[in-house]
Formats: sequence, C-alpha cells, structure tokens
Amino acid sequence: MWETIAAGAFPEYELGVQLVSEQDEFAFPFDLLDPTKLVPEELVPVRPVGRMVLDRNPRNFFAETEQVAFHTANIVPGIDFTNDPLLQGRNFSYLDTQLIRLGGPNFAQLPVNRPLADVRTNHRDGYGQQVIHPGTSYEPNSVGGGCPSPWGVAGCPRASSSTTRRGPTARRSVGAVPVSPTTTARPVCSGAA
Repeated sequence: MWETIAAGAFPEYELGVQLVSEQDEFAFPFDLLDPTKLVPEELVPVRPVGRMVLDRNPRNFFAETEQVAFHTANIVPGIDFTNDPLLQGRNFSYLDTQLIRLGGPNFAQLPVNRPLADVRTNHRDGYGQQVIHPGTSYEPNSVGGGCPSPWGVAGCPRASSSTTRRGPTARRSVGAVPVSPTTTARPVCSGAA
C-alpha cells in the first residue's frame, strides 16, 4: 500500500453505518449484539455517511502512527453506546491502554489525536499537558480576578454563542457559593464581557 500511495493511486473507502432504533432492538430473529453475526443489509440497509481517502504516507512514523490513540469511547455528543458487552469492555480498556501507553491523560492533545477545530474545555494540568493555562479553572476563587465565574457576571469573559453553555444555570461544583452580579467583595475580570 505504501508504494501505491507514493505513486499517487490513493486507496478510497466508503464509510457507511447501519442504524437501528431502540424500539426495534429485539425485532430481529438474532441478537444484534452477538459479535459473531453480521446484520443483513436486506434488513438494515447501509447508509453511506462519507468516504476515506488515504492520500499520503506518514512523514514521521513515530509522531503519526505510534502516538495515535484509537479509543472506542471517543464519540461525538448526542450519540450513545449500545449495551454490547464487548464494546463496554473496550471503552474501559482502550482508555486505560492510552493512559499508560501515551503517558497520561492529555494524549488527546498530541497533534495526531487533536481535532482540527479547537476544543475549549476546563481540562487542564496533568502529565503531557501541551498548553500553559493562566489563572484558574474553578470558581469562586481569589486569583485570576475571580474568573471563570457564573454565566453573565459583569466584567468576566462570556462564553460565545458557539459554545455549549446554554443559559444562566452553569454547573457548579458541590459546595460552591452562589455569587450575585452585584457582589463587590470579589474583584472582576478585566476581560471583555
């Protein structure tokens, strides 16, 4: 395959999924979660969702292949796992494998594992951290001007409309004290509101 790709004849694969609603899980004469069975396409048609083209060989074998962290629990928000016992075991063991093999919890920040679009979370610190985060990631706090703070507190940077925070009920850690926007004993951030 290496020579084929190098010659410009790029292998191409169609990616498809078979989707079954929860209501129809037991409507088949076989167990959908039986790993020894294939679901017949006549019963559940394959829906094409994209294609994969292998258009280049790795330039740095270690950085682009040895550090790849395939992990069955890396899924997009809005979908969930089946009750498949094999998948449940893999969700646990693959994460455990990546934590040990790649040296800690920040393996998703390695260039080969990082998403193309920036993901902004409050995940920070830990072995292998690729970014130096200023300030704190919790509230209330006495450093960082009190930020981050509850949604809508005057003077602290607000989440943009493209983030997942929806409304004034931001999650708090257990025991966090509610802070009113008119509190004066607490300094506010100098960032844009």
